[in-house]
Amino acid sequence: MEEKNNWLRGVDFYCGLGIMIFGAFVVVEGFGMPLRDSLGGVQNVWYVSPALSPIFVGVGFFLLGALLSAIGLNEAGAGEIKRVLRTSLAVDTLLSLPVQRFLVAATIPAVYIFVLIPRVDFCIASILFLWLYMMLFFLVETEGFRQLQLFFALGMALLCATLVTAGRFWSESMPYAGDLLTAACTAAFILRARGVVARHGSGAAFWRTLAICITVTIILTVCFRFFLLVPLPTEGTVVEFMDRIRYNEF
Repeated sequence: MEEKNNWLRGVDFYCGLGIMIFGAFVVVEGFGMPLRDSLGGVQNVWYVSPALSPIFVGVGFFLLGALLSAIGLNEAGAGEIKRVLRTSLAVDTLLSLPVQRFLVAATIPAVYIFVLIPRVDFCIASILFLWLYMMLFFLVETEGFRQLQLFFALGMALLCATLVTAGRFWSESMPYAGDLLTAACTAAFILRARGVVARHGSGAAFWRTLAICITVTIILTVCFRFFLLVPLPTEGTVVEFMDRIRYNEF
């Protein structure tokens, strides 16, 4: 029990370092916002600046991370912290299923935020994002996760590379090409996963999960776009179709 507690405190040390780095990043981004600005001839003072919120949050993260690292170092000791680092960098650990699941869980939202949202219709991108999460972490067991992981990784890598490199060329001549490509990629994922789920999961839950992803995305889109009048990041094929229905432009 004592050895396990020391190990966890050693892990706390590195978690604290990660939180400190994240807090410092938030602070730097906050200072990138205007602290003083003029709007309509009125000079805003620093204490009403939108930069204050991320700066305070970032400082809080940094201090809490420093506290967590200090507690870990004090209770585990330098020797245990080095052992945690060596064990974590071992090949067996890096290739273990928990590490793979963590990497997948971190990669999916990063791809959604930095690649899909700026280039693909909000509905299509959100359906793919939600479905990937529910498929990999809810519907399939360990064996199914391993079977789908490589296929999904290669498919997402090709999709992202195409959107980033070729998207700039077809944005004017074919404005909806990214939407259609992402929808086709999503359909391929669904067809591939259907067979895996049939062997390792529940077929009924598969279609129910897909229906939930589509329904939730459509409800969110309608609420934000047509009730709250909030512009969506990318309004492509699906959102334009909703616009036509809303304003009877058919």
